[in-house]
Amino acid sequence: MIQDQQALTAAESSEVAAKAAYYKAKVELDRATGQILTNNNISLEEAFRGVVARPPSPLPVTPPPASQSPLQ
Repeated sequence: MIQDQQALTAAESSEVAAKAAYYKAKVELDRATGQILTNNNISLEEAFRGVVARPPSPLPVTPPPASQSPLQ
């Protein structure tokens, strides 16, 4: 049972590290291709005017953690 929990924790840690690496690479790709403003819906015209013409987007829904129930 302890080994199962350790394996689960290691797998979850690997998943978090992989997601972090993915998002860092995605941001770097957007930066390198000049798409970072476009992909984040940022308008320089609105920034210069100081007025945003669209309503704010809702915060993303955070899914519950993968391990809601204890291992048996």
